[in-house]
Amino acid sequence: MEAGLTFSSNGRQGSPQFLTYTVTDPRGRTWKISPATNFQTAPSSPAQIWQASCGELAATTPVLSARSVSAQIRDTP
Repeated sequence: MEAGLTFSSNGRQGSPQFLTYTVTDPRGRTWKISPATNFQTAPSSPAQIWQASCGELAATTPVLSARSVSAQIRDTP
């Protein structure tokens, strides 16, 4: 993931479907990023598309590529 944001993972790289990241945006809000669910993508390619949510904003991004999710987080007012 990119966009000049600092990410931390839950350490589940061996099981990509369970991998999540936490990131703090430039405004200090915490976002949780996880792979799209099986209902949103093929099980053969988990962790190819992502979705992020921010409890403080009660907001969820669309399902996007990692680069696009990062940009969406960075650019959310």
